[in-house]
Amino acid sequence: MEEATLNCHNCGLQIYDSYAYCPFCGTKTESLKNNSKGTYIIKPENLLVTGISILIAGLLLLATTILLHAYILNGLGLAIAFVGATLLVKGRKSISVKSVSQNHCKYCYQESMENWKYCCRCGSKIKR
Repeated sequence: MEEATLNCHNCGLQIYDSYAYCPFCGTKTESLKNNSKGTYIIKPENLLVTGISILIAGLLLLATTILLHAYILNGLGLAIAFVGATLLVKGRKSISVKSVSQNHCKYCYQESMENWKYCCRCGSKIKR
């Protein structure tokens, strides 16, 4: 099944309907404007700080619930700590890998074509 295409409202070039940004001029597409949820992308260099912060918050909540004998909230503290640890591990991997190749966005790792100037997922400028 072939993916639907549309023309960019800014530059007029044909792009896929699923793209959030035009890879040629960086303009937001209609599919992004119509998407009420949106997507927040944490840059790889910020994953470590974010992961450490969330891990500490989860461990503090866990310690507080143990001290206050509010054992019903222990699961929440563990879950938050687990999310923080996951981001921490992902951040360490992204720093060691840094940039997969010249054909990937350095922020969200979306694969890009050689003639693209902008990432179709996060809209960041692709430097080659």
